[in-house]
Amino acid sequence: HYGMLAVDPNCTIVESFDMNELANSVYTLNFNIKPNNKAIDHLKLNEIEKHKAEIWLLSPPCQPFTRGGKYLDDLDPRTNSLIHLMEILKELDHKPEFLFLENVYNFESSNTRKKLIKLLFGLGYNIKEYLVSPIQLGVPNDRLRYYLIANRDIDFNFQDEKIEQYCIAEGKKACINQFSLKSYQFANKILHENIKAQKISADSTFTLDNFLENPDSDNLKEMKVSLDRIKKRNNFNFDLVDNSSLKSTTFTKAYGSKHIIGSGSFLVTDTNADINQAMEQLQLSNLSDADKLDIVESLKLRFFSPLEVARLMCFPVIGGVTNTKFNISEAGTRLKFPSDLSVRQQHQLLGNSVNILVVAALLFELFN
Repeated sequence: HYGMLAVDPNCTIVESFDMNELANSVYTLNFNIKPNNKAIDHLKLNEIEKHKAEIWLLSPPCQPFTRGGKYLDDLDPRTNSLIHLMEILKELDHKPEFLFLENVYNFESSNTRKKLIKLLFGLGYNIKEYLVSPIQLGVPNDRLRYYLIANRDIDFNFQDEKIEQYCIAEGKKACINQFSLKSYQFANKILHENIKAQKISADSTFTLDNFLENPDSDNLKEMKVSLDRIKKRNNFNFDLVDNSSLKSTTFTKAYGSKHIIGSGSFLVTDTNADINQAMEQLQLSNLSDADKLDIVESLKLRFFSPLEVARLMCFPVIGGVTNTKFNISEAGTRLKFPSDLSVRQQHQLLGNSVNILVVAALLFELFN
């Protein structure tokens, strides 16, 4: 919704669907629209047909395509919602002109994707597929995701083989400063040839300090990483970043929970710390766990706050993006969370969400 508003502030969302009531409470607070919480695979043809929607924005369950979901793909019942929508799409009299779909890396090699592509071809859609991370748009957060855009009228010069295109990493120059300008200026300069191997540099990417709260903020007191959590882990293999870092790892729905390994980066708040040296020491087999805990304690680690994660995912949030010269001004309302949502719940919802800037960039490409 925010990505769509950034592209066209005057668009009308005719209906939104989500079964997660926490997510729905946030959505209702921000957009004054109550999403339909009916299971997608139980929707009837007429419930979709009545809207005559021009655009479908889809983010189906990702678990069937992940290691945690055992890569069950179309054998996982959680793919039923997308399969059901595909069946409805075949029968619709008023088919959407545009389709946009987001999912995790690995979806591009799935049977579900093959079924979707075959259907869209048969219905006359032109298709482009992307694997894009926000880092390629100058945002210091690595969240590689699969995206599909499809249009029934515009010739995309489609090739039979899967197209893997990547966004050019021009960061501040091409993306951040141009985002609030007209869409054609943005679209023509962002999507280019494969830059898979391009290095991340300070010229193309913001440092993390642009996205952090004031270190004296009361919000950060409960963000400290407890040593007790670290002690319960079998290893010290986590990602450490500081204010000057050009990259942070993907924040998942487990961020901030007991599952501290692989759920997102820790921020080092000791300004005198040498992160590279600390990470090397933590991997030494001849160093005792007690010594490693001393190193961890000296780093003064904390979690990123929900506000900081929201900034890195490019949500328009109060007090955040305007300080980075990076403002999705067209998006109107700023993201707010209901006051009764815990920090843990906010982290969960953000971990299940999308990067707004990437969505907007690809929607610009789709509509242009």
